[in-house]
Amino acid sequence: MNFDFSKQRNMVIFTTGRKKEWINVGDILYITVDLTLSSVFVLQKDTLYYFVKQLKEFETDLKDYGFFRVNGKTLVNGCYVKSLEKENKKNIIQLQNGKQIHLSRRQYSQIRKLIKS
Repeated sequence: MNFDFSKQRNMVIFTTGRKKEWINVGDILYITVDLTLSSVFVLQKDTLYYFVKQLKEFETDLKDYGFFRVNGKTLVNGCYVKSLEKENKKNIIQLQNGKQIHLSRRQYSQIRKLIKS
């Protein structure tokens, strides 16, 4: 997986019903989903956006921008990955802001290759 991180300066529009948000791709740290409500965590001012959108849709929209799925509920911006660690036999992705996110066993080898390249 090779990503062109120069695209991180691009703006994306997320639309749900009447709500439209213009968000700089490079400002998005990660996206999580809980049932049908998605939370988009943004670096600037610790802003949080909510959308009724499936994670698979976000994954499709952002795959060319360096985002990857780390587990069944989370999509991470590769620009903010600091390290990959093992903690109590669990794989953890450490983001640059200190946030730790569980990495599924299924995704571990793929993400490890991505981080090393």
